[in-house]
Amino acid sequence: MKEIYSNRILNYIVLLISVLGIIDTYISLKSEVDSLNIALLNIVLIVLPGLSALSFFVKRLNTEIYSRLFIVGSIIMLPLSIYYTFLSDFILYSFSRTYLISNPIILANLLIGIILFYYSLKFSKLAKVQRESEYGAIIMILGIFLLLLTISKSIDQEPIQVVQYIVGLLLSAGITLIGNRLRLKKLRLKTAVITTILITLIIVEVT
Repeated sequence: MKEIYSNRILNYIVLLISVLGIIDTYISLKSEVDSLNIALLNIVLIVLPGLSALSFFVKRLNTEIYSRLFIVGSIIMLPLSIYYTFLSDFILYSFSRTYLISNPIILANLLIGIILFYYSLKFSKLAKVQRESEYGAIIMILGIFLLLLTISKSIDQEPIQVVQYIVGLLLSAGITLIGNRLRLKKLRLKTAVITTILITLIIVEVT
């Protein structure tokens, strides 16, 4: 096993959670999938922990980006998307779906993700500039994922909402561009993160 972070305990914790993530997604894959976007999400949820786990053993993958991508994409973003859906329905439509947030595991996953992300920064072996380049790559991957998700949603929809589809594609491509500019150090981290969050929220509402 190759140590990615400077703290050995953190390495083992991230590896263990990655393996648990693979097992959990594999179990959920046995249930029937009725839409393309759900199938895409399941693929992402098994690829991210898979790459994270492999990064501890495969030399060419032995970088922090894969485990950090897993922490952000799988452990943090999923609970956040659920809480956002609840708040959006409540604020915009006065419709309270408390069952979305009634499961304590959702909050536990979010807290675990935040703690892991914090310690992944604290025990990082990379310089700040290198980490910002990785953030750019993560944002680019997010943009590509949203692009594919928009396409899959349009395929599932009948009839296709052409305007929403085009807007979703353009905004997703914009996120990819923002990530690339951050990766090339042509954009400040704070500006890139805030802009990415705002555009992502717009994509969620539009599509």
